Amino acid sequence: MATSDAPALDWSWSHSPATSAALVAGGAYTVATVGTITDLPASHALLVAGAGAVAQAGADLYQRRPAGHTVARCAAWLAAGGWTASALADHTALT
Repeated sequence: MATSDAPALDWSWSHSPATSAALVAGGAYTVATVGTITDLPASHALLVAGAGAVAQAGADLYQRRPAGHTVARCAAWLAAGGWTASALADHTALT
């Protein structure tokens, strides 16, 4: 069997609270922008946020992270989903 000299993928990103917030905000803005263009219903943003929060809670429980960490990350999912739903329902991502 041949061995590969390619570097292994490193999935252990070390995020600070600032980089995590920037990633969440960027994702919410992207979904709101694309959703505005494609007439995505606001309820879809809430469904995705809820599913993301549940998946985040499951991953954090599996990794035995502190409860405060789990609450903060789930709140970020729900806040971003709420903002995205609001942007899709009443406004555009730029307003």
